[in-house]
Amino acid sequence: MFVPDRLAEYVRDDHFRGLSASNQRRIVTMLWAWSMPRYQHKYNAVLASFHSSWLRGLWGNLETMRSVLGSHYFKVAVGSNVNHYTHGYKPYRLLAEALIDFLLDDRPCTMRDARGRAQERPRGPFRSRVVTALDRDGKPEKFLKHTVWTGYRCADAVPVDTEALLRFCAQTSDLRQQIAALWLRKLALLHQGAIPVSYQQVSTGRVFDVHWYLQCTPREVLSAALDGLWDYDLANAHYSIAYQWAQRLGLRACAIGEYLDHKREVRLTLSRECGISIDAIKECLIGILYGAILHTDPRYSSIADLVGRDAAKRFKDHPFVKGLADDVRRIRKPIVESLPKHAGRIGNAAGVYVREPSLGKALCHALQGVEVQALQAVVKAHGPDIVLLMHDGWVSRVQLDLRALESTIEDATGFALKVDQTQHPKHQPKDEPSGASDANSLKAFLMDQFSDPIKPTRGIQLVGSPQWALPPSIIGQRMPKRKPPQGVL
Repeated sequence: MFVPDRLAEYVRDDHFRGLSASNQRRIVTMLWAWSMPRYQHKYNAVLASFHSSWLRGLWGNLETMRSVLGSHYFKVAVGSNVNHYTHGYKPYRLLAEALIDFLLDDRPCTMRDARGRAQERPRGPFRSRVVTALDRDGKPEKFLKHTVWTGYRCADAVPVDTEALLRFCAQTSDLRQQIAALWLRKLALLHQGAIPVSYQQVSTGRVFDVHWYLQCTPREVLSAALDGLWDYDLANAHYSIAYQWAQRLGLRACAIGEYLDHKREVRLTLSRECGISIDAIKECLIGILYGAILHTDPRYSSIADLVGRDAAKRFKDHPFVKGLADDVRRIRKPIVESLPKHAGRIGNAAGVYVREPSLGKALCHALQGVEVQALQAVVKAHGPDIVLLMHDGWVSRVQLDLRALESTIEDATGFALKVDQTQHPKHQPKDEPSGASDANSLKAFLMDQFSDPIKPTRGIQLVGSPQWALPPSIIGQRMPKRKPPQGVL
């Protein structure tokens, strides 16, 4: 990981100064990682989640980490193998103050790795190797040599409005979003106002930015950073592709058609009758298409894990949801069987072949292939103006012709997909404004949300302790979903 070479200078603590340079770097590496949206804990936004393999790679072993950190630097919400929690980390005030001072300081610095090597700018927007498998920490483990994005070019840096990010910090009181906004602003200042991107293809053909993982940034923060740029989305892309594909095969999908014709009304009705937020309803509906189990037990269903048992029961019992799930079950096998096959692998429209997975994953592979094909057509036509790719959408520095875009996509994919256009800021903060009008008031507001360690002693083991327990309202990160046993309701 690349870390600012001057971050340690902002830690004003005698205990920290007495540590070796290597241990100081390890601590500020954890601090810098905490500020990155990529490491945000899934169930508690103010915490960061670090996999044990990442911590071992940083410290050598966990015993050394516990001995050095003690209870002096990070407040730890201890995970549990029983409840499948992951440990959550939040810096104490002495580290938080150092991070905030650094993020608010406009002076330049250099990003360096553990060996002191400066970070280099990516050679181009697309990497030549393809990730085919990830290790337990989510890092690339296996690669293919060829990418389906060879020959495509778009902008290799994202222009960021740093003043808009400061205004955003005054408009929200969400700690994680404020830190993410300051983090993004600092990166922009370090790169003369435009953050480099480097996309790497995964097994479906989709691309992810692996330079700074900008696609992991909270949408409200990213929307503020891209102030004035134009955002384009494929409207309800996967359901649209699935419906048109089913029609070609002569399959009936009435519920999917109704959803596509009355998308807003369907979401509002389900939200009102099931007691679930609009954003959660959107996730639940796309989950049905991806093969999520309609079940009330969070151990078996990602939908129940997202909305809770009672809401999941109302959702799965809703007549429209039952009809939608029936449509998906009816069409997915014929769609998957229509995919090209070679040597025990199935391919998609992007030309990517994978070992034949379950029906749900195979349908996802098919739909994402068309999505990739659509984005490739847009990049080929408007490459220099495309500053950021977002899976089923993109961000352009100029306004594009919607009719021409839809025609280009239909010519390339054979599917008539609608494109939604919005000028950023597209998403607004949902909580109360902080009222921080300048750097000093913003720092004071942020510092009020951090605490001091209970006692500055060394050697305390980071094991189960009431003071580090997750709040009762937080549902822990769970193991992969399993099929429920027969007869379990």
